[in-house]
Amino acid sequence: MELCLGENNPQAHYIQGMHDYFHNNNTKKRLDHLRRSADVMCDNGTYLYGLLMSPGATWMNS
Repeated sequence: MELCLGENNPQAHYIQGMHDYFHNNNTKKRLDHLRRSADVMCDNGTYLYGLLMSPGATWMNS
């Protein structure tokens, strides 16, 4: 996984972001990895990052 993240693989960033967000509750890293996957138009990353960052989703980020 570290090699894929080092190569900026968008799917790896999506998977790591999901893991950090839902399992580790790591506030800083969780959105960074999802943002990176969304930046390169990874469909799943774009969808989830958009959902989490939408104005009505403040309850999800607490």
